[in-house]
This record gives sequence, structure tokens and C-alpha cells, in this order.
Amino acid sequence: MSVETDRILSPAEVTARTSLSRTTLWRLARDTTSDFPRPIRLSPGRIGWSASSLDRYLADRQAPAAA
Repeated sequence: MSVETDRILSPAEVTARTSLSRTTLWRLARDTTSDFPRPIRLSPGRIGWSASSLDRYLADRQAPAAA
């Protein structure tokens, strides 16, 4: 039996998936009024984003354009 876990994406993977610059990524993550997913602290020098939360964010952003 395999257990599927939510993958943690590095900042480089998030910038590649979203086409956002690294600076914009940090601004969105720091902005408390933004609906951009919050990063997860993995260690003192490393953070990442949940793939599922980023996918939901992107889907929400695309939904109005498709309507």
C-alpha cells in the first residue's frame, strides 16, 4: 500500500510553476493580506511550499479567466 504525501516545493520550483520572480514570491509570502500560500519552515535556512496549496492557489487564479 502506498501513502501519497504532499510534496514540498523549493523556491526555485515555485518560481518555475508560477512564473513569478523570486522577489515577487517573497513579497507575496510576506504579505498577510495576500491569498498566496504561506511557506513552510523546514529548517533554519530552508523553506518550501506545499504543492497542493500552490496548485489550489493557481486553480483559483485561473478560474475567473476561464469563466
